Amino acid sequence: MILSFMTKWPKEMPNNISGKLTGFQEKIQISLIKEGLLNPDDLHQYDRYTQFNGPELNSKKYRNSINSKKHTIRQDVKDRWRPCILIDFFVFSRTNKMFRFAPRVSCISTQDIEITYNEETCDLYGQYPTMFVDKRPLSIIECENLAVNDGFDSMDDFCYYFNKDYSGKIIHWTGIKY
Repeated sequence: MILSFMTKWPKEMPNNISGKLTGFQEKIQISLIKEGLLNPDDLHQYDRYTQFNGPELNSKKYRNSINSKKHTIRQDVKDRWRPCILIDFFVFSRTNKMFRFAPRVSCISTQDIEITYNEETCDLYGQYPTMFVDKRPLSIIECENLAVNDGFDSMDDFCYYFNKDYSGKIIHWTGIKY
């Protein structure tokens, strides 16, 4: 099934990242390399719309210098995402520029996620929303890890993007779980 990723942050994001490149494609490629699901020598097949060129991603020093994107969060109203479904990583879906930027891999697992901006629970957790994964509340450290593992540079950026109550699924292509 197709997972489409944005290449630039929406204009509604704060000025420091609004309209800038997300780096999601590179971060996903790095996670696949680290998991042994993508050979760095094969990156030339997928570098058409990447922010950086293949030789940089091929450098172990570079790959260790930025965070990787280990999963994505999506709404799944029809409950279609489950383990073993093949993930097709694309940018510019449903356009004539549609491009696969990584090899097909299996969904390892999914987890339900709920992000709540309830004033009462936010008071317990500080300025950030309360996050529940599989109905279990996450600690602030777990929330920060989830945000970074989802490709955001910080919890603040994550909260600007997910800025209201949200229910969906975490779609995993790595073995990480919360």
